[in-house]
Amino acid sequence: MSVIEKSGLYKSLWARAEGHILGVGIGLILMYVVWTGLSWMRSAEYCQKILSLTATRFVVGRPGGVYFGHVLGLNYGTNISVNMFVDAVAVFLLYPLFVFSIEHIFILRSLKNFIGRVHKMAQANYKIIKTYGLPGLFLFVLFPLWGTGPVVGCMIGFMMELRPWFNMSIVLGATFLAIIIWTVILAEFHMRLLAYSPYMPMIMIGVLFVIAIGVHLVRGMRHKN
Repeated sequence: MSVIEKSGLYKSLWARAEGHILGVGIGLILMYVVWTGLSWMRSAEYCQKILSLTATRFVVGRPGGVYFGHVLGLNYGTNISVNMFVDAVAVFLLYPLFVFSIEHIFILRSLKNFIGRVHKMAQANYKIIKTYGLPGLFLFVLFPLWGTGPVVGCMIGFMMELRPWFNMSIVLGATFLAIIIWTVILAEFHMRLLAYSPYMPMIMIGVLFVIAIGVHLVRGMRHKN
């Protein structure tokens, strides 16, 4: 493919709704970098907590990330905002890349295996979700089960032929509601663990890390087989 053809291809990708969604995802990351830089100058300790929560959220999933926010002592607003941000970025970045990959337009080799695994999860749940329509997709993303997160949800929405931005609204709406619910529920859980032992919250985070890593390893082995 010539340079001119590649240039035309990239322009056409950015002109699509999926390209706009990808642009929003990249914009959110740039805003995050600027915001954390400014926050670091004001309070390095606070910024470290935000960065720790962001990194942990990607590993342990929605409930684990919300709980870790409580362990760090973050208030409800900050905890909810950071967890919402992580899910939004994941959806805005991975959804368009998934669509471009499925349509054989643009494929990132570094994400090929991951997208393949998520695609299989979406296919495994597609028929039953389609039976219940939009409420089924909303509830699928809302409930905190392994493999029912927003990334898989938006891919199922694509398979249901939902319009891109409508798909985003359904999936992120369910995700944001779930984060708010878990923030409230896990606050009480965290207080009970602290009352039992000051070490229990960190033990719980360690357990969540082990479970998350184990799940990722099992999925990776199944994909290879």
